[in-house]
Amino acid sequence: MLVRKRNTWVSLGGLALAIFLAAIPVAGRVIAQEKTAVPPLSEKPNTETCLGCHGPFEELAKHTAGYVTDQGEKMNPHVHVPHDSNKITPCDNCHEAHPVPLTSKGNIPKANVQYCYSACHHNNDFTPCIQCHKDKK
Repeated sequence: MLVRKRNTWVSLGGLALAIFLAAIPVAGRVIAQEKTAVPPLSEKPNTETCLGCHGPFEELAKHTAGYVTDQGEKMNPHVHVPHDSNKITPCDNCHEAHPVPLTSKGNIPKANVQYCYSACHHNNDFTPCIQCHKDKK
């Protein structure tokens, strides 16, 4: 059924959906345009919170495949750790949380790969482990 609203004809179903979506708080709802679930915000955001907007992880990894470190090395910082697993490194190992909603991209601190160097890549480069540690597979 169509109804007239401010010089425009809209369906009652569309109007009901718009009213329903407007009544739901932003945190925890699915944003229709992006089809991304936004988890409720917490005091200290966790990886699930971050991936609610920046994920899913596989898509994030695709977007950062050509990342270049400060040393000029091309690598992808968004990989599973250990690399042969399906474990995601917590976002706050490399990133500081930004305010939500984001007020300015200029206020986002630059991420770093120091976690990777401290955890495994102790030569401060991304040479595969097996090249130096022949016993690793």
